[in-house]
Amino acid sequence: MHNNIKQQNNIVKNGGLKIAFFGTPDFAVPILKALCQGDFKPKAVIAAPDRPAGRGQEMALSPIKIIAQKNEISVFQPETRRDLIEQTQKIKPDLIITAAYGKILPKEVLDIPKYGSLNVHPSILPKYRGPSPIQFAILNGDDETGTTIILMNQNLDEGPILAQGILKINKDDTTQTLGQKLSEASATLLIKTLPRWTTLKEMPKSAQNLNVKSARFSHGRGVMRFSKTKPANPCR
Repeated sequence: MHNNIKQQNNIVKNGGLKIAFFGTPDFAVPILKALCQGDFKPKAVIAAPDRPAGRGQEMALSPIKIIAQKNEISVFQPETRRDLIEQTQKIKPDLIITAAYGKILPKEVLDIPKYGSLNVHPSILPKYRGPSPIQFAILNGDDETGTTIILMNQNLDEGPILAQGILKINKDDTTQTLGQKLSEASATLLIKTLPRWTTLKEMPKSAQNLNVKSARFSHGRGVMRFSKTKPANPCR
């Protein structure tokens, strides 16, 4: 057992673990940066296709794509479900990590990595499943929120919990400031979780399957404070 763990540690540190990172928006930036700076630099990044932006409607690169290119990481941008499956099969990752990718991964993708697919979600699951947990935490006047790392299944933000961290919400927090803090906290929690997961694949005794309703933010519900986000610094 000890020798197996030692061999797995060497694989991780020697860059032998093939990781595919799925994400697109600013929330995913500190998480990818942390992976790039340690022993878990992804071999591939899966991001949403480039979209027209601004008055000129010119094609804009996502924050994640910019970081990936600066760090010489291959970028894949599938347009369809079939593209997603085929491109992931081509990559053949040992581990998938998702952060605000925006799509539920099909079973054909989840079955590929031997270390499974981990999702970083900015709430204390099972609270606030879905795409708007940060907005809902502020809208509902919560005193604290946090981040959760789960082993994904085919359902939305559902699966065994590997790790959780709690973060206090300040009265002056906006979706931008809270989102940035949660992203950085998520990066720290993920880096602490990965070594144990990839060497032992150990499930905590408190692991549970989640089964709660999704939280989806609607601009018509309440008044929110939104701010434009600035591009984050790349890994290097």
